[in-house]
Amino acid sequence: MHKNTQSDATQAFGKIAVEVQPPGTITNPLTCTRPQGTPTPSSTPTATPADNTGANTLTVNVTIPDSDGLLRTTSDAVDLSITLPQKALPQDNIASLLLDIEAPVGAITVDGVSGSLQVSGGTGNVKISHAVLAPGSRIGTAQGNVTFNGWLLPANPPDPNARYVLQSEKGNIDVTLPDNTNVTLDANTNVGAIHSEFPIDVNNNGGPVNYHGPLNSQAASQAAAKLILDVSTGNVNIHKSQA
Repeated sequence: MHKNTQSDATQAFGKIAVEVQPPGTITNPLTCTRPQGTPTPSSTPTATPADNTGANTLTVNVTIPDSDGLLRTTSDAVDLSITLPQKALPQDNIASLLLDIEAPVGAITVDGVSGSLQVSGGTGNVKISHAVLAPGSRIGTAQGNVTFNGWLLPANPPDPNARYVLQSEKGNIDVTLPDNTNVTLDANTNVGAIHSEFPIDVNNNGGPVNYHGPLNSQAASQAAAKLILDVSTGNVNIHKSQA
């Protein structure tokens, strides 16, 4: 948000509530540090479930005040950066971590967090780096690019219904995977093209383009798990990295 004076900015900042609820097993509760002199917002904190179902969940909510009625060319927004210590992430069972992010406006960037990722953007780019996606992960945005650079965690035990989904209504999808990735690829774009460093047979003719088949034709057997890359308007780009 933009204000003309420091006092107006301080007052507006005081209306923004950032609430952090750590798991019940954490001894020292987390807090959001505010600049000295900034008023505390009057919003009511989210109640902790009585059945303790949130004991292993870190919840972060950001509340931005409603418009004051003035005509604006841009909506109010706040940037939020969260850094987790390495020891807070699961080491033995990556799939046990569930990351759920919803951001109607603005970019989403996730670096170094692996597990079941449920990332939903509205207007803005989504970028996931140095991550291992567990089956069932879904990453997408309505308007913006989706970029993923990492690995796909095989379903254990093998599951023919395992899915990894990346979607954009209007924007490009860029995926970088190790060259030994074994998965069935389902790539689609209504208006755009599909480009791949993996040897797949695609006919980019200017209209709808799709491909369904093995991503890695060199694999000894085709994996049943499916990687879905879906775009309405935009390109699908698939790159190789060294395993």
